[in-house]
Amino acid sequence: METPRIEIITKKSVYRFPLDFKYQDKGYHSGVRSFGSSRNNGTRFHAGCDLYAPVGSKVYAMDDGIFLRQYDFYGQTYAMEIKHGKRIIRYCEIQPPKYDHIYETNIPPDSIRNGFNFIEGTEIKRGQLIGYVGQLRFINKVTGVHENYKLSMVHLEMYNGDCGGILTQNNWVYSHIKVLNYSRRSDLLNPTEFLDNCISE
Repeated sequence: METPRIEIITKKSVYRFPLDFKYQDKGYHSGVRSFGSSRNNGTRFHAGCDLYAPVGSKVYAMDDGIFLRQYDFYGQTYAMEIKHGKRIIRYCEIQPPKYDHIYETNIPPDSIRNGFNFIEGTEIKRGQLIGYVGQLRFINKVTGVHENYKLSMVHLEMYNGDCGGILTQNNWVYSHIKVLNYSRRSDLLNPTEFLDNCISE
């Protein structure tokens, strides 16, 4: 009879929480912040977990990894992709690079344009400061100009690394989750349990 294999959990075997630990309020378990919550009147579903924190809060790498890319994401904030081992984590709604981003209208103060600008292939270390929580800005339908949104967060997505291509895709077939329209690549993972098991360093 084969002896069961016992996995020893070490600090290195779990991720570091991507914000200062005081912001781990577990609110991402339910409501609009949770993975799989309804979007666009039920035609699409939330592809990550929202970790609320004030604008300018430090965002840290969850593990050692390789920087892949960064780009405009949502509400005039940026997304950053880092490959941590096999998995890819997308850190979203962070502040854009200081010099590269061009705002459409109403340029905010320079204090929120202090994001990092890594080169593709840069080695990232666990716990390294990789960015800051961004200021979401949306067009006021009455005035026609961008205004600050009242909430700020890291929108965190996780992928298993089973396939290639861009992460945002129109895809109804998923490898690791119940089949719903997340508009994401097919190897999308639910990051909730990973976040629950994170440590502070």
